[in-house]
Amino acid sequence: ATLGDPDIDTMPVLAWSVKQAQSYRELRADGNDSPFVKFMISNQKYFYFPILLLARLSWLNESFKYAYGLGAASENAALERKTRGLQYPVLEKVAIALHYVWVVAFVSGY
Repeated sequence: ATLGDPDIDTMPVLAWSVKQAQSYRELRADGNDSPFVKFMISNQKYFYFPILLLARLSWLNESFKYAYGLGAASENAALERKTRGLQYPVLEKVAIALHYVWVVAFVSGY
């Protein structure tokens, strides 16, 4: 995202700022938005929560894959994982596993 986390790329579905919406436009050779981009950006007020639900599921998946070294969401994330690694690799893996166990227990009513 522009001026934010580079691994969270929601364009052209959600624009988090006017600047981000305009920066996407500049990526096209002709400088114009496609009809899909125009529709999504102008109507994102209706799609915001459904898209965030899907994004949340995607971010959970990506955090699990990143912590366990099963892949990265982008080249930027892969490069960061390769050069910096995880600060607390064992703790992060255990915490994610405990989180999923807790969520399943909570949702199932235990």
